[in-house]
Amino acid sequence: MKASDFLILFLAVLVASGWVIFSGRNGFSVSNAMIVARSISVISTIDGRVERAGPQVGSEVKNNQLLALIRNGRIDLGRSAELESRLKFLQTEIANAQNERKGLVRLLTKFEKRGTSFSDWRIEDLRLEQSVSMHELNAAIERNTLQTKEVERTASLFEKSHISSVNLEIAKTKAQITKSQVEAAKAKLSRIQLLVKTAENKDTFFGDGETSYWAKTIDALNLRVFDNANRISTLRAQLDQTQAQVNVETDRIKKNFVEEHRAPFNGIINAVYVAKGARVNSGTPLLQVLDCSQPIAIVPIPEHRFGEFSVGQRVTVTPIDSEQTIEGRIKLVSSGPLIGSDKTITIQQDMTLSGNNLIVGFDEQDRAHASPGSCDSARKAIVTIHTKSLFDRLAGWFHVYFPEQAVTGTLVESPAKS
Repeated sequence: MKASDFLILFLAVLVASGWVIFSGRNGFSVSNAMIVARSISVISTIDGRVERAGPQVGSEVKNNQLLALIRNGRIDLGRSAELESRLKFLQTEIANAQNERKGLVRLLTKFEKRGTSFSDWRIEDLRLEQSVSMHELNAAIERNTLQTKEVERTASLFEKSHISSVNLEIAKTKAQITKSQVEAAKAKLSRIQLLVKTAENKDTFFGDGETSYWAKTIDALNLRVFDNANRISTLRAQLDQTQAQVNVETDRIKKNFVEEHRAPFNGIINAVYVAKGARVNSGTPLLQVLDCSQPIAIVPIPEHRFGEFSVGQRVTVTPIDSEQTIEGRIKLVSSGPLIGSDKTITIQQDMTLSGNNLIVGFDEQDRAHASPGSCDSARKAIVTIHTKSLFDRLAGWFHVYFPEQAVTGTLVESPAKS
């Protein structure tokens, strides 16, 4: 074997040893970690008296269950009563207007039918008058024709001196009268024809040109129906406005004078600070609810290693009273007191911890294993934080700078959002 081959073999062994040394690190372990439940403090936001206090300490509560009710006895209900009264008045007025509308519609339908019947009758009557007028016109024309011939005959006799000029003038006058009668008959016929045409177009008139009683009544009823519709629209607008005012007043009373506190999740009552009948001020704590479904682990860390940990790192938690391990991730890295630093990770008030700590949240599939007992008392646990090996860091670097290259095996897991 050549010297170069020995050199290659030596380097391979050296690389493999480094691989084992650097990738085999088990991370940082802590034996005094604590598993506790998240909690929320229920606080009154108004001044008043406790009408309903929370369940007893240790009681299980369901999501949205009523926990406490605070009422301010100095409630001015005058405005609310006035608006409720106006609301009922407007509702009654709208109901009356709607009933009136039904009556008007029935009456309008009745008069429209009678108006149609009258219109039909009036058209037939006008047609009869038209026929009579035409006969009268024909008779007038006939009389005028005869009288014109009589004038011609009388003029011939006058020329022969058989009659006097008086008789001739009388004949001419009669002829003029018959001619006028013809013109009058023509005018009467034209007027009747105009009325027939108007009536056929549904514009019924009396013989004197006035609108019929039925048409007048129908117009009046239509106007009343229109006014009624406008009144209903106005009342409904007033009703909507009043309802909005009632809602505002109700919200004001509920917000300023009545306050309900309900459970934000399924949990256990950890503390009750007030009793039924007690007077409280705005900001007074009422009770505390523990969220057993989302426990967390508090992990103390040495100050000199504070910078080694970051949000999203994988963690294995082993409760001392159990052999089953729980997987999770670092949710928060804190260098100060935990209480009040973040409302999302508030823990039991009797466990205010200072110094350098990690907050570990558990994976969804592990919460069922972590929750038993976490609401009763803090559970001690052993926590192992999986620090990243050299291989993981190199793989992460390769993934960042060469994202399109395929990387096999388990490398660096993306940090979870805190």
